[in-house]
Amino acid sequence: MLVPSSLLVTAWVACVGKQGFPGRFLASIGFDAYSALSASIVLALRYFGVAVVVLTYHLTREGSDHPASRVYRIPFHVRWGRLKLQPAMRVLLVAGLLVMLLAMNDHIIPDLLLVGTLGPQLIIQYSALMDPGGAAALAIPVAVLGVGMVCLSLKIAGRTWISSSNSVSSPPHRSIIRRLSAGAITFGILGLVMGIPLTALIDQAGSWRAVMTVMLDARSQLWNTLLCAVIAGPICVILGSILANRWVCCERSGSFTTAPLVLLNLIVAPTLLGIGVIQLFQYQPLRAYANSIAPLITAYVLRFLPVATLGFFAAWRHESPLDQLAARVHGVTRWRTAWCVVWPQRRKILLVGTVLIGLLTATELEMSILLSAPGKATLGIRLYSLIHTAPTSVVSALTLGILVLATPGIILLVCLIWRKRW
Repeated sequence: MLVPSSLLVTAWVACVGKQGFPGRFLASIGFDAYSALSASIVLALRYFGVAVVVLTYHLTREGSDHPASRVYRIPFHVRWGRLKLQPAMRVLLVAGLLVMLLAMNDHIIPDLLLVGTLGPQLIIQYSALMDPGGAAALAIPVAVLGVGMVCLSLKIAGRTWISSSNSVSSPPHRSIIRRLSAGAITFGILGLVMGIPLTALIDQAGSWRAVMTVMLDARSQLWNTLLCAVIAGPICVILGSILANRWVCCERSGSFTTAPLVLLNLIVAPTLLGIGVIQLFQYQPLRAYANSIAPLITAYVLRFLPVATLGFFAAWRHESPLDQLAARVHGVTRWRTAWCVVWPQRRKILLVGTVLIGLLTATELEMSILLSAPGKATLGIRLYSLIHTAPTSVVSALTLGILVLATPGIILLVCLIWRKRW
């Protein structure tokens, strides 16, 4: 999911296009790479990780009821029908609704595969027809539909996870054959999703010298991308940590807070956020910065602040408040408590959030198309402009270059998440 939509589309076209064997075979059976079916497949490949996260969260909370069912001799159809299948179907419905919401708000993949969706129509309504009100009126019904889907997901998830056990039992022992089978299935899925498209990109790029040449030609866009990521990432982390801390404190005290309202920015289409930022910078004193990177960074912060807030809240809500209460009882000042008690507990997740937001900012494209100032284009915009105009080898080489640049951040993010200690 950290790979931008434009890169995924480029890899997909390189894999199933008419140049290679898979493309010729698929064309012979009537499959078109530039069709609604193709766009649906690419959207599923991009967002199926959300379903994996939701299902994993459910399984880790569910625990194992096999010993109890064996002691009480619960029939097999009751144990798997009522205790397993019904909660699993509700979780699958939640995962499906979230994937549908993300796919509905993704406009880059359908646009690059020449499938008409709401996103391009919003841009046409705003840029070509000069009708901001019409563009907003076109986007608001879809945003309301997204809010309804999220509310339905929360209701279903609440019924499922509130009724599940809060204490996670130890996982059952797995034989070496089952572990090897699970590993083979996992690497098979990853190879299908990532390995085959990457191989097609390497084959069409030709050589690493071509990759270096393309990246040198795009060095100005590279610096703009890094600048936006370096500025927007810490801002999102700082604001998200403040909102998440307030959210956690209010949840523990049972008081009301408006911090969760920031999650609405994840539901609405990115194009609508971009239009709102453009209109915001039409007023003084922000109008003086309308032709700089300030609108783009503002849009990045508005878009990814909910991600940081939600991640920090999920990580901090399970912290024990006893350390901070002890510091308060012994008269320790707030600054010393924050530095000696809170910071050691939260520094890892703060670094994870900084890396994550930086990667998401560097790979964002939908708002960048609207808000990029003259001479301030990013790597995503350059790739977007070259997909339908430049030779396939140039597009593949630029795609590989962006993947190489994003790989260290992705590896660092994975290592920080997997590492149990700081």
